[in-house]
Amino acid sequence: MKPGIFLIIALAFIACKKDPPKSEMPDEVDVFRTHQPCDTVTGRADAVIDTLMWSGGGFLRSFFIGADKFWYLQFYTCDKFGNQRGFLTFKGIPDSNRFQTFKIKENGPIDSLKAGDLYSSFMTICPDGSPETLYIVDETIVESFFTIDQWDEQSKRVEGRFSASFKITPFFKFNGPYKLLFKSGRFWAKIPD
Repeated sequence: MKPGIFLIIALAFIACKKDPPKSEMPDEVDVFRTHQPCDTVTGRADAVIDTLMWSGGGFLRSFFIGADKFWYLQFYTCDKFGNQRGFLTFKGIPDSNRFQTFKIKENGPIDSLKAGDLYSSFMTICPDGSPETLYIVDETIVESFFTIDQWDEQSKRVEGRFSASFKITPFFKFNGPYKLLFKSGRFWAKIPD
């Protein structure tokens, strides 16, 4: 075969290959700042990252370690198609001592959590649902805290505030800034039955 034939076939292949329609292309918008909160019926968190607002829909759940009851809060964002894209998690709130200001620590086993500490992380998700980037707590930033201001069993609502600093882990592909600081955070969530 002549070399010109290969060139013609290659050019024909390239010319026939079309870009997917814009509506099917992944959303390239910065996942840390501009994705919208998902369902906010059971909870919501708002915070400032740099100078931009971040909001996430969320929920409160309980779990047990032996006879001890704990709580965790998770807030998540969605892209314009409704796919979950980011998760901010706080876990290890002891049911026996909910009203305190917690120090935010890097994730670990709940049974090794010290009194007054709380685990947190932030993760972004690819459009296909696979993990994208995991941020762990940057414990060098002393301003990180989590406080429950109200826990109302009658209205079934918990409210509080937080500030949390995270750094990227090397375990996932890099797709964002090396550090994130959630400032002036406020949250509420329904207490499940």
